[in-house]
Amino acid sequence: IFDELTADGVTIRTAQRGYGTIDDLGVGIKKGQKVLLVDIGGYFVELSQKKGLPIAGIIEDTENGLQKYLERGKQSYYPVISVARSELKKNEDELVGESVVCATDSVLRLQNILIDYMQCGIIGYGKVGAGIAKELQKKNIVPNVCETNATRLLDASRSGCKAVGSI
Repeated sequence: IFDELTADGVTIRTAQRGYGTIDDLGVGIKKGQKVLLVDIGGYFVELSQKKGLPIAGIIEDTENGLQKYLERGKQSYYPVISVARSELKKNEDELVGESVVCATDSVLRLQNILIDYMQCGIIGYGKVGAGIAKELQKKNIVPNVCETNATRLLDASRSGCKAVGSI
């Protein structure tokens, strides 16, 4: 997709923290052009509060990033569209959970430790935490879940986790 988009003349840059101006993006915007910012984590919150920039809108992919925009309230001068809570992201959240467990297992194996024989804890039972729990359960591990939200803690318990409450 990257190759096709760049072949069609679309400029794609990897985001970094601390964009103070639109020029920091390094995308050479021509007069009359606007950019659509695809944000994963609230990188463009500061830019969204600067009036008169050539920004068509911002698409935010994560709940964490969405919270950063929501904290600023109506201070954004550009439309911010979130896909963080989209039903289509459920598969992504499960894949993130799978990746976290796989990476953790790999690191432990380098230390000659098998995750299969450990007690595992999850702090937070949001979308990613639930995905991690599901993946651990595939390995016959009953995860301990620490969660401050009583409803999520109940969901964890109903999903076969050991609910240990909040910290």
